[in-house]
Amino acid sequence: MDSYDLQWRYMENFVKYIHWAKEQSLADYRVCIVGKSPFARPSGVLQLKQARLMLVAYENKLPDESEISLCHLAYLSKGLEHDLYFFILNELKKWPVLTVSDREQFIQQGGLMQFITVDNKLRFIINGHEAKRKGIIISPALLRLSEKGAG
Repeated sequence: MDSYDLQWRYMENFVKYIHWAKEQSLADYRVCIVGKSPFARPSGVLQLKQARLMLVAYENKLPDESEISLCHLAYLSKGLEHDLYFFILNELKKWPVLTVSDREQFIQQGGLMQFITVDNKLRFIINGHEAKRKGIIISPALLRLSEKGAG
């Protein structure tokens, strides 16, 4: 199983440990992939035990504000061009969207969850302070699993 398959499995399970303060039904848990998707998953709907996971890919177009505001989780791919990446990341800061990436320095740049490799194992870092500011409540159990998060 490659790193992106594992990242996908992590994200599928995050819904169990995260609560969005804005009243969105978890019956429609929306994952938005911004940039070229590294995941071997087609866009569409997957049924999880608790919710339907709706995967929406924005590979060839920039999502507008109304589309971004519907996302629960936005994955920013490594392939995004530098200026576009920073533009989208700054736009996402306005909304209670869990931003996730495996780009270097993602947490320091304001992202909420960054996948990293430690001793050849996939781990993640959580920026709990920024998540709380955005109205995203991350369970203490998930925070404890974070490699070295900001709270």
